[in-house]
Amino acid sequence: MAIINLFERLISVKPDLIITFKVENARLIQGKTGIPTVVVNYAGTQGFEIEEIQLAFSFLGKILDKEKRAEELKKYIQQMVDDLKRRTEGVRRQRVYVGAISAQRVPMG
Repeated sequence: MAIINLFERLISVKPDLIITFKVENARLIQGKTGIPTVVVNYAGTQGFEIEEIQLAFSFLGKILDKEKRAEELKKYIQQMVDDLKRRTEGVRRQRVYVGAISAQRVPMG
């Protein structure tokens, strides 16, 4: 699929907002489509910090007018983290390799 068709398809669905994970993508997409585009931090294959995810939820909640739901999700995540810490307290930490993780990359230029 040609790059131009990707932008035409985005325009055709008439979104109010586009969310992406890279600043350069946001600039390109917004420049080509005129549709407001925001960047949300994404862990990709590098891992993430819980605080980053919670900040992303707060940001999305604010711009999508879903702040209450964002707070519920942040609270749920924290409950799961606290539960895992409680259940694994005193357990020897294991080194684990997880294979077959990929991040799909679509060229935008």
